[in-house]
Amino acid sequence: MSVCSTCFQSDDVPTCTSELQFGVIVTLDAVVDVFVKNLATDRIDKYDGTVDAFGIVTVEAVKLVPNLTFELWASDSQINERLTITNNLLPYKCIEFKAVKVGGNAVFDLFDLMILE
Repeated sequence: MSVCSTCFQSDDVPTCTSELQFGVIVTLDAVVDVFVKNLATDRIDKYDGTVDAFGIVTVEAVKLVPNLTFELWASDSQINERLTITNNLLPYKCIEFKAVKVGGNAVFDLFDLMILE
């Protein structure tokens, strides 16, 4: 992961993860665009993120390639307009993480840095 990145630096994420969760974001929309950029190839994939009443975003069926680093951000309008993601009162515009191949199938919370059963 980049030492100079202004993104939140998350722990490694299992490639078998069924859902990613992150937040808190402030938006009136129930669904936001979530972009996941492969930093090795610069490929950007777009997913629908569901926002709950607490501002937590859940993204399902994210495709991750093992041993590569990714950058994730949310937008309610355009790819270049990033929503602020708050963690422990600190604002971030993105989350950076590395995908790793491990067993299991779970929901991964990018901020709590733990797998939720």
